[in-house]
Amino acid sequence: MRYWVKELLLFLGVEKSTTSHQEKLNSALGGFIGVVIIYGASNYLFGQTLSVFIIASVGASAVLVFAVPHGALSQPWPVIGGHMASAGVGVLCAVLINNKLIASASAVSLSILTMYYLRCLHPPGGATALTAVLGSGSHPEPDVWFIVNPVLFNVLLLIVFAFVYHFLLRNQYYPSHSLNRKHTFRKRPDHASTISQEDVIFALQRFDSFIDVSTEDLCELYECALESAKSNDLSYSQARIQAGKFYSNGLLGRRWSIRRVLAVDRSKVVFETVAGANEGECQACSLSDFLQWGQFEVVHQDASWVRNTGTYEPHSWTQ
Repeated sequence: MRYWVKELLLFLGVEKSTTSHQEKLNSALGGFIGVVIIYGASNYLFGQTLSVFIIASVGASAVLVFAVPHGALSQPWPVIGGHMASAGVGVLCAVLINNKLIASASAVSLSILTMYYLRCLHPPGGATALTAVLGSGSHPEPDVWFIVNPVLFNVLLLIVFAFVYHFLLRNQYYPSHSLNRKHTFRKRPDHASTISQEDVIFALQRFDSFIDVSTEDLCELYECALESAKSNDLSYSQARIQAGKFYSNGLLGRRWSIRRVLAVDRSKVVFETVAGANEGECQACSLSDFLQWGQFEVVHQDASWVRNTGTYEPHSWTQ
């Protein structure tokens, strides 16, 4: 039953959160203040009717900018270019297509295509394109200035506030490639299988689907993971195997799994798979097979499995 529940969660895209409670609260606070500023300024300058239309799509952008500030979809050009390009497409569709249904569908689909080719894919841009069409009911001839007023005005306010908020209040960098960001240049690890940035780009091209992470951040994540692996490169055969402790095979994707040792002696290990492949199953294997399978000890921390960085003792067995 646990296996099918896990598969259903993965199918629905329910991922384990790796962010702290403070990070979640900071994101919510940024969205609150950002929308207050944008809506207040729009309402004051352009009136309530126009500000209500545009605040919906900008509110969606606020979620990305404050909750996923390092995402590729959250960077300044996707936010600004995505909204402006979509607004332009939406206005054209409203002017050239009389049928509201066709105009709405065309505005969204053409805005996706335009954002792709302009390299500014931003999901809330679809809402902006739709707003330009559906919001034109009270304006028989949509005003081209809609692109600048209020679209450009709103997104510029959002980007400026996001930069200030992340830098001053969160001690983070936005955009992700900030001009004053201090990059740490690490010495190239002595690993035969070290992946280069060119390899990452090649893999992304082969994947042939938009992934919401920049190549730079993806490479830095890999370097940090490799650095962690090197600093914790202790021989598993020297680890103390004890009943009640958890061990990982260190693999990636669907092959990854975590086992909790239920009992162990000099010839056999009884274990339960608590995460990953074959989760929920209780099995037994020889000690040598378990040592060949496992890579390191892990602990459950902040809803995630991480390496146990405590002191490792010489190999022994505990009944």
